[in-house]
This record gives sequence, C-alpha cells and structure tokens, in this order.
Amino acid sequence: MQEHSRFDANPMLTGEMRDFQAVVNHCSLSDMAFHGPLFTWCNKRDDDLILKKLDRVLVNADWERVFPHAYNVFAAGGCSDHLHCRIMVKGDGVNLGPRRKPFKFVNLMTEMEEFKPLVESYWKDTPPQFLLTSTLFRFSKKLKGLKPGLHSLAKRRLGNLVLKTKQALEVLCHKQQANLANPSSTAMEEENEAYARWDFLAVLEEKFLKQRSKLHWLKVGEKNNKAFHRAATVRKAQNTIKEIHCSDGRVVVKDDEIKLEAERHFREFLQLIPPGFEGSTVAELELLLLYRCSIVDQQVLTRVVSGEEIK
Repeated sequence: MQEHSRFDANPMLTGEMRDFQAVVNHCSLSDMAFHGPLFTWCNKRDDDLILKKLDRVLVNADWERVFPHAYNVFAAGGCSDHLHCRIMVKGDGVNLGPRRKPFKFVNLMTEMEEFKPLVESYWKDTPPQFLLTSTLFRFSKKLKGLKPGLHSLAKRRLGNLVLKTKQALEVLCHKQQANLANPSSTAMEEENEAYARWDFLAVLEEKFLKQRSKLHWLKVGEKNNKAFHRAATVRKAQNTIKEIHCSDGRVVVKDDEIKLEAERHFREFLQLIPPGFEGSTVAELELLLLYRCSIVDQQVLTRVVSGEEIK
C-alpha cells in the first residue's frame, strides 16, 4: 500500500496483483535489502504524476544463507522511466568480522527467575542520585547502570540460543533412535528428558525470534521459529547501512568510512550556522525568564563535573 504515491486516492488491488503476491508467498520470497528511493517507476506526467515501486529483487532463504551481505541499489535511470538496479552480491568492502552490538532489552528476560532479584538488588545497592536532577533523569541513570547486569544475564541464558536449540533437537533425535532400537525404561526416561530440554529451549527461541522479527500477528506457541528466524534475518539485512553516497560523489562501503561520513554529515547539520544569523544577547535571554537561581545553585550548575559523577 505504501508503494504507490496515490494509493489513498485509488486503493485498488487487481487480481493479477493478488496472484503475484500468492506466488511470492508460496515460494517464500522476500525483497533483497536495497538502498535508494522507495519508488522505482514514474509516469513522467506533469498533470497526473504517479510513482510506484515496480522493480524489486526477490530472493529465497538459500540465497540469503549463501550471500548474507548481498544488497541492491536503485539509482536514476536517465532517459528510462524506471530506475537502474545495481546488485552487490558479495558486499564488496564490507567488514565481515565481529562488531560491537548495542544493548537491546529482550522481553524474554522478564520471565527468568534471576531477573527480578537482579533489578531489586541493583536498585537497593546503588547510591542515590543527586537531588537536583529530575526524577526521570535519575530513573534513566539507574536503567543505564543496570545494563551490564542485564547484558550478562542475556548472554549467559540466551547466548547462542538458536544453536543450543538445534543441538538439543539433535540430541532428542538421537535418544528417540536409541529408544526405538533398544526399548527400555531407562531409554524412555532419557528421551523424555531430552524432549523436555528441547521443548524448553524451543519456546525460548520462539519468543526471542518473535521480538526480533516484529511479526506481531503470529502467536508464540505454534512453533513459528522458522518464520520468525527468516523475518528477523530479512529485517536485519534491510536495516543495515551497506553504503553511503558522500557529498563529493564518492561511495563508501567500509564500516569505518561509513561511520566517519555519518559523523561528518550530522556534525555539519547540527552545527550549521545559517548566513546572516544573529544570536541573542544575555540581556535579551534574561527578559524571557524572570526566575533567577540562587548563588549556591549557580555555583553547583557551573562547577566542573567529576569522573565519579559521570559514572
């Protein structure tokens, strides 16, 4: 619906569109991660302008597994009414090594028996924040300080969860095969234990992948792990910045170059001083607010912040 510039004025889904969507779903195809404009076609009319996304690169799960860093770029097509499409198969220049990932809270941790004691212990043991700060600021500082403990808990209990679930399934299949070959009460007990461990890990994996995939319309408990995992993989690929076009015409694809260009762009954007800009004087700013801080408050606000306070 968002791939048509005038869908609100003409919300029509033809039979051919539904048939094409059915084929895409049947073959489990998804859009390859892409850069560039959303719309790839334009009718080039002045009085009845219409833009659509007619061009796309569809891939299946096997392609994503073999080429996890592949992406395509849509660029201006010149005389054509369609955009040109450039496909990068290997992700040339992309740093494939391990990278530091930001902390992300996993909702599944709230169901662990260690979660509440960890939060309660940290909340009681940490010293109170300065009274001059707002309640919301003190709360945010508490949450920030709690991150290392939550990160350690998530890594210990949820680290390599997909691999652990796969290994548990392999152990379960091995125990089932052994029980069928030589039935006994001991073999049946081992099979039940293996099944209980796999079922426990499978439920954890399903909840974990559901949050990452953002497929809120699928329910946990129906063993949709494969669908969740695929959706999470596609979402990660689509949200990753693979290249940036610089203002001087260069295209950077390496992680370090992308970081530097992003930093330069936002630094210039946020620190831009327009031509002819005239700042306000202190006297003019004082007229906007009649309240004045006391001498003690002024000294507290202007003193140098120590390293301990920053922690």
